[in-house]
Amino acid sequence: MFLALHGYTNPSLKWTYRKLERYAEEHHQPEALDRYLRVQSLPFPQSDLDHFVADVMNYCEALNVAVQNHLQDLQLEGGQHG
Repeated sequence: MFLALHGYTNPSLKWTYRKLERYAEEHHQPEALDRYLRVQSLPFPQSDLDHFVADVMNYCEALNVAVQNHLQDLQLEGGQHG
């Protein structure tokens, strides 16, 4: 969602990896790339599925909050320049 917000909509896995890698470096947030790689490499055994879904949901919730905060910051910046 964060990448799409900035106009990055190409769904290629390699492309997404590169964008996340650059974002992680620029914003000193290696956990974004770490989480992406973890999700991409996870096997999906039925016994771990509930835990995995809960983990993904928690991360998505945190990501949504971060995107909403970023949008608010953009709106504030736009108001200051307008």
